[in-house]
Amino acid sequence: MHRTHTARKAREEELRRRSETTSRSASNSRRSTTRCQIGSVLTQVQRASRMTMEELAASIRVSPAETSSFLSGEQFPSWPVTERFALACGADTQVLRKVWDDEQDRREGAR
Repeated sequence: MHRTHTARKAREEELRRRSETTSRSASNSRRSTTRCQIGSVLTQVQRASRMTMEELAASIRVSPAETSSFLSGEQFPSWPVTERFALACGADTQVLRKVWDDEQDRREGAR
């Protein structure tokens, strides 16, 4: 009887782990669909500038962690931050404004 109980506990534990993994995966996929698309544009601009993340963060007056969240698309930057980003990297502010406006429109349409 002890082996049966142990085997059942092991199966329950495995099912619990699978359930948690599936739940995390679903949560991550939902989160990824809400990521800001401007992040990839900002990443290209940052790479083209050859500035490190720390240099860029200092230049736009936000933390490196927040800068990283903008670049990854996890966080949508305000227009003033995006403008400082463009100026620090030597990018065209008018082009980035159009990208920012499009993202803002998408975000408002999703609500």
